[in-house]
Amino acid sequence: MINSRIAEPAGWTNLHAFEPCDSAPTITNNLITGYTTLHTGITPVWADGLSISCNGSYVAGNNVIDATDVGIVLFSQGNGSGQNIIVENNTILAAGRSAYGGSVVCDATGGNFNVPCDGSVSRFNTLWTSEFQHFDIGISVGTYPWNPGTAIGGRAESNATPTSLFMRVKDGIVADGVLSTSVQSNNLSTIQVETGNGCPMDGAVSAHVSGGHASGSIQPYTDRMVHTATGGCVGHQ
Repeated sequence: MINSRIAEPAGWTNLHAFEPCDSAPTITNNLITGYTTLHTGITPVWADGLSISCNGSYVAGNNVIDATDVGIVLFSQGNGSGQNIIVENNTILAAGRSAYGGSVVCDATGGNFNVPCDGSVSRFNTLWTSEFQHFDIGISVGTYPWNPGTAIGGRAESNATPTSLFMRVKDGIVADGVLSTSVQSNNLSTIQVETGNGCPMDGAVSAHVSGGHASGSIQPYTDRMVHTATGGCVGHQ
């Protein structure tokens, strides 16, 4: 999909590059909007911007505005998904709607453990929010803030907030539910806000290394658990 617009999803995402897939899609230079979905509520009315699972997908140059679940999420749920995916040079903005996450890398949601996310990277993306909206987590690497599960591999590198802009977040970057990862050279300008979920607040970088839920090369971080005892802390009404 190239040079298109996808708007106002009726379901859980604007676009799902699902697995298993016969050929890896190229998703470039598109406008993705989700203005009509809500960020909070009793029923699941929120939606992702782009949900990428298919091995070898290339996702670049897209503008994702007001996705209310996650702007771009890279799923890793078995051998047919999550590997050799490149997500780069995309813009993710919460202008009029908040989101649970700006970017999620190597999401093994579904109770899957030690699933491969080899060769996949989210890099050179820009993320920010308006003065009145937020991301619960700016960049989440791994699954545990949502549900139990771990991925192996995957990288989040050189993502940034544009100069003079910022992200309102409860947590800036979280590595929790991912092993042998690389989280490096990310430069996010954050303003900490209480968003109403059960996560601890840290506008910088958190990684659950001592609990065995994160390992690899991770830029300076606070070692903490960013989930509840049963897994997950993102989600509120």
